[in-house]
Amino acid sequence: MKSHKVLTNDTENDENQENVEESADESADQDDNHAGSLNGSLNGEDSPESEGRDSFDLENQAENDIHEESMEHNPGSQANDCMKLKKDQIVNFKIPGENDTREAIILGRAGKATTVKKSWYNIEYNQPENMRGDQISIDLRTVNDLKVVNQSDDVNEDVLLSDIDFTEAREAELDNWNKHNVYEEVEDNGQNCISTRWVYTMKELENEFHRKARLVAKGFEEDSLDEIPKNSPTCEKQSLRLILSIIASKRWSINSVDIKTAFLQGEKMQREVYLRPPKEAKATGKVWRLNKCVYGLVDASLKWYEKVKATLLDCGGTVSKIDSAVFYWYNEKGLTGVLAVHVDDFLWAGSSAFEKTVVSRIRDMFKVGKESCESFKYLGLDLSQENETIVLSQQDYVRMLKTVLIDKDRVKTSPLSSSEQTLLRSKIGQLLWLARQTRPDIAFDVAAISSKIKSSTIEDLKKVNKIIRKVQNDPVSLQFQNLGHNVKFILFSDASFGNLPDGGSQGGYVVLLMGDDGKVNPITWQSKKLRRVVRSTLASEALALADGVDCVISLAALFKELMHNENDLMHTPVDCFVDNKDLYHAIYSDKPVGEKRLRVEINAIKQLLQGGELKK
Repeated sequence: MKSHKVLTNDTENDENQENVEESADESADQDDNHAGSLNGSLNGEDSPESEGRDSFDLENQAENDIHEESMEHNPGSQANDCMKLKKDQIVNFKIPGENDTREAIILGRAGKATTVKKSWYNIEYNQPENMRGDQISIDLRTVNDLKVVNQSDDVNEDVLLSDIDFTEAREAELDNWNKHNVYEEVEDNGQNCISTRWVYTMKELENEFHRKARLVAKGFEEDSLDEIPKNSPTCEKQSLRLILSIIASKRWSINSVDIKTAFLQGEKMQREVYLRPPKEAKATGKVWRLNKCVYGLVDASLKWYEKVKATLLDCGGTVSKIDSAVFYWYNEKGLTGVLAVHVDDFLWAGSSAFEKTVVSRIRDMFKVGKESCESFKYLGLDLSQENETIVLSQQDYVRMLKTVLIDKDRVKTSPLSSSEQTLLRSKIGQLLWLARQTRPDIAFDVAAISSKIKSSTIEDLKKVNKIIRKVQNDPVSLQFQNLGHNVKFILFSDASFGNLPDGGSQGGYVVLLMGDDGKVNPITWQSKKLRRVVRSTLASEALALADGVDCVISLAALFKELMHNENDLMHTPVDCFVDNKDLYHAIYSDKPVGEKRLRVEINAIKQLLQGGELKK
């Protein structure tokens, strides 16, 4: 299911974008998202290609490529052509590859409204703080989650409309609030009220675009935000791959379910919150006391998760101790069904009895939207199933990636301008998301570039182009096969000492699930800057192994939970492989290593060996 915000080319997964401002080891722990975005320096009214601005010319040409391709690959672009922005409006958006929302004021157009440059605008940043006052020209078609704040006393409309009428969509949203008993209308006696805003989207369903309006509370206006619990779990990447491996071995079909108006179906609020109604509600002299945690409140996703959890537990499910967004069902014969939760997107598989008793209950309890089976997109990933094999890929996303056009006269050692660094961050963010989801083959290359973002040069832009060409010329998909009954985890770890520009070291690992016949399913991988500077190859190898062991032990525990003693996995130690003899001898020797700080990591590994969790 695709949702296109006006003037954007949003793709499916809203989860979680990369912040490549941080070094590789910091950014490796963040969630991700995707799309294409480029920035340029401030430009004139008539054309974003003013003479004497080499850095902008480089970026502008790349932007044109992305603009043309987004029209080709993304039919949602047609909705954007009806929209416009005006001077002095405040816009919020995300640069692809970043988690944080940016805020800027519209200064004016950077291109004529009647040309292909009609979506280019000159803006001045308000947020983030380190960019406040910076003025640039940007193609707003290429950013994510664009929200245009048309300020009024109580309600902000997030998109200035020209030809599209969202009246019916607003009425439908207000009707949803009534149906779900979201609020109670009370007299306005001066209560401390939160204001609201409208967010409009064009939602693609079965190749048709539908107008959608969402009423969002300005949760940041609420008092004591720090005291409100707000964290809600979503299924981790490695958990999802492990689930796919189990589904393939069980010969079940993969399915997805999308829940409509999810937050309006969440648990009842326990605190008192008042909203000032939008003018469309025609509630003069009234305010709304909320019964449900609506969009925009900081704990809205948590309240929704609590409702999902309570429902699934009531259906006989068990929540995983390792990943709280994974639920499973079993009987005396073993696992009968599994369900992964990512906000309002569910992925499930199980027996026919599981579908009849559990999935049917979900359909009864919640207002369900689109359902898919065997071949569909889930969180921006392409999933397909044939026979006993599940294939995971991102070919549609890869095709949308564009290389950066670089002036051939630029010297490779030339430092990047501020706007070029923004462009580089965007490209790295796109590739980081790809590397962590389906392309382990580029994990090191992307992490290495991201570790030197603050001192990047033209050579780094060329390296990014090389990686993009690689992923486009060498398609890769992950296959999850039926491995049979007897399986075991395999861990490979490796590291390089002092190989990064700042003196740091790179480490990584791969975790596989292997069957008796030697076939393997890829479960997780990592390549990142080690968390501290080390003094030897032994230390770098030990830290990489420790990270890998920490991950594989957790995965083995999750597997044991889900399979519910169907096999002897936990009686078979994890096989670990390293290529460093010094580390091998340090682990098996009673003599402590000279570096005292390193003894902690090595002794932890020794303890796992003694406990039988790792293979001797």
